[in-house]
Parts: sequence; structure tokens; C-alpha cells
Amino acid sequence: MDFWTGSLVCGGLSVVAVGGLLFGVRRWMHSVAEDIAEAAHGGAPFGPMRISLRPVAAPELGDAAALDRVCGELLELGFDDAGVFVIDALGGVHVRGFVHPERRLLAAAYDHPLGAVWCDLVACSEDGRVVTATSSEHDSALDRPSFKKVLRKPRRGPRALLAALEPALTFSPVLPSAFPSAFEQAYAAEMVWRAARGGPSRDEIRRVGAAEGLPPSDEDVERTFRAMRRAALAGLDEVLSEAAAALLRDGPYDPQEAVVVHDVWTLDELWAELGHWVDPDRRHRALQGSPRDVFARANDQAPDDRRFVRVGTLTEPVPADVYALAPDDDDEG
Repeated sequence: MDFWTGSLVCGGLSVVAVGGLLFGVRRWMHSVAEDIAEAAHGGAPFGPMRISLRPVAAPELGDAAALDRVCGELLELGFDDAGVFVIDALGGVHVRGFVHPERRLLAAAYDHPLGAVWCDLVACSEDGRVVTATSSEHDSALDRPSFKKVLRKPRRGPRALLAALEPALTFSPVLPSAFPSAFEQAYAAEMVWRAARGGPSRDEIRRVGAAEGLPPSDEDVERTFRAMRRAALAGLDEVLSEAAAALLRDGPYDPQEAVVVHDVWTLDELWAELGHWVDPDRRHRALQGSPRDVFARANDQAPDDRRFVRVGTLTEPVPADVYALAPDDDDEG
């Protein structure tokens, strides 16, 4: 798990990352070029948009004794064991899940292969807000979505975390069997939020470097920003393409020939993605405005055989217009 993926373990139930603590100091400066190369070859320095919790019967733990202490305290507090899982997409982090039916709380005890152990207690409200009390020593220095609040209790046990959470919200109930899906959905929700922002800002990158005691140069910041932005926009495109495919499922349009236009792009990014559909002269005449407006005007000027039909609008995770090529007459028949 690289530095940024580690910093985004927080996408699920853990809102404070351990990744920077373990990897940031030794990887921050010399990993920039590696991450850019990885992104150029299809890697994901931004982190995966989705994860899966794979049940494991006999996990290979980095610090089994420390994890047992945390889990034992959770059981003493009345939490029910929801199983042990490994997150392959995040470098083999192990998660032992728990739920507290009466208090309607989730808990996750983490074990990283390199020996870091930490715990989160999580309260989810009916309106989608999430409050997490965490024992992680590391604050990721990343911005957080407004729907998430973090109560940091470094190196404290589950009892202290529970005391920090009560009272917090009107919690939603969850069963032990639902722990994996709740974790996966929470992770995906935060990753979508981060992708919809175009990835971390330059200021976030500087803060993360400073927090690790290695302030990056302006050149490092810019190169990392661009690599992370490319990866984040690719993740956003993945989510929007799935939503567009659902929109087109019952219609005459081929989802494979659909395009989704949004304003997270800059104009340069718009033309990098879709410029092959628009000749340079029409691009020049349509250059003023937001990417959605510019593409709409350029499309209106396109020849009939290259003009898209606007078939709908998405509102989540960002406002976006869905276009598709008109089906051939032969296809309609």
C-alpha cells in the first residue's frame, strides 16, 4: 500500500489514516516519480474507488497480541463479533468487525501487515452523517467531507472511544452480517467525494508533506497534484459511466458510445478526453464557458453524423450531462 492509498484507508469506517504514519516519511520524497509512472501505466496512486472485504479464517497478522487486546475489550463492552476480513486492494490490511446492536454502533479493529494496530468506533445517523472515534495516532492532514466527523483519541482503548461517541447521533441499526457491506459502502462514499473534488488539492499535498516532517518542493507538489488528479478523474469517470449506463439501459442508445461531460474538468481536460469528436475550428469558437456549456455548443455545430444526442442529466456525484450517438436506422429496425 503506497502513501496516498494508505492515507485513504480512511474512506471506509476509519476516517483517520495510518498510511502516512507508516509510509509517509520514507516514501514522500522519493515516491513522486514512481507514483507518476504508476499512474501513467494505469496504476491508481489515488486509491481504488471500491474495495471488498474478503473473509479469512486464519489471517496472517502483523501484531496478533495487540489486536487480541483491542478485540477482547470490544467484546467486554458488549460488541458482537462480525468476522475477520482482509482488504486485498489496500495492501492486505486486516479488519475485524464488530457491531453493538443496543447502541447501534460499528467497530473495526485494524491490523496492518507491518504491525500497526488501531481501532475505530463508528456511529452512522439516519441522514447519512458519520461520526468516528479513532485510536489512530496519525491525522492524515487531508480535507474531510462535511458528512464525516472525527474524534481523535490516539492510542486509547475502545472504552475511551465509546465514551467519546456518547451521545453523538441518532444511530442507524446494523446487524453483524451487514458489516462488510456497510464498510464497503462507507469507503466508496468517501472515495466518490474525493474523486468529485478532482483529488487532493495542492494545499492538502503540502500539509501532508509538512505533517510528515518533509515539506515538499513546489515541483514535487505540482507533479504529485497532476498525477493524483489524473487518477481521481479516472475514478470519477468510472462512477459516472456506470450511472450513465444505468440511465441508457432501456433506451435505444449504446452505453459504449455514450460520453459524460462534467465541470470538474478544466477545458483542457475536456478536450483531452473528447477533443477527437470536435474539430479545432469548432473548439476555438466554443472556448468560453464551463466544460458542459462549451461541449454543448460545440456539439450543436457538429455534422449530423458526429453530433451527439443529449439523453439525460446526472445529479450525483456531480452534475453531468449524458450524450450518446444516435442509433443507425438499421439498428433501429
